[in-house]
Amino acid sequence: MALATCSVCAANDFWEWNQSTNVWTQKANFGGVPRIWAVGFSIGLKGYIGTGGTYYQDFLEYEPTLDAWTQKPNYGGGERYFGVGFSIGNIGYVGTGADNLQIPRKDFWSFDPSANGVTELENKISVSVYPNPSNGKFTIETLENKSFIVRITNPLGQKVAEKKFQKRIEVDVSGFGKGLFLVEVSASEGSATGMKKVIVQ
Repeated sequence: MALATCSVCAANDFWEWNQSTNVWTQKANFGGVPRIWAVGFSIGLKGYIGTGGTYYQDFLEYEPTLDAWTQKPNYGGGERYFGVGFSIGNIGYVGTGADNLQIPRKDFWSFDPSANGVTELENKISVSVYPNPSNGKFTIETLENKSFIVRITNPLGQKVAEKKFQKRIEVDVSGFGKGLFLVEVSASEGSATGMKKVIVQ
């Protein structure tokens, strides 16, 4: 069944909540056209909002000190609504949802504000994880012989390990239950990232 959009539901007003005073203050309106089903995340002291109905792929950055919006590169996965967005460190992530043909999608993309670009995750650091599935003990390996940081989160989204390594590292998360664990590798210098999923049985 087709999902009807709701143009009268779309809005572009933007508000700031001060936790210490419990007061809402209206700020500059969102810089794009009014919409629903957009995604957002923050990186450092700036906020980012984009995509959403009715089928947009633009992304904008909010600078709170200037109370102003700036256009950033479009979301790389095309027009999208009902997606999800979050940030880890200095990188934003957006994916899933449905495209302009209302077809469910499972691709995932990363946004690096320092590089001012959007990249599909598989086009970044090349990471191998083996064996996969595993009993909780597995090896993480990269193609480049330089310093990396690996962060591993469990199926509940909790960080269970964070280690520095060079080229290859063996890890043991057998004490943290079973399920689908997320392995994120980032460069010690720079902001390149790579991500893999490993099944712990």
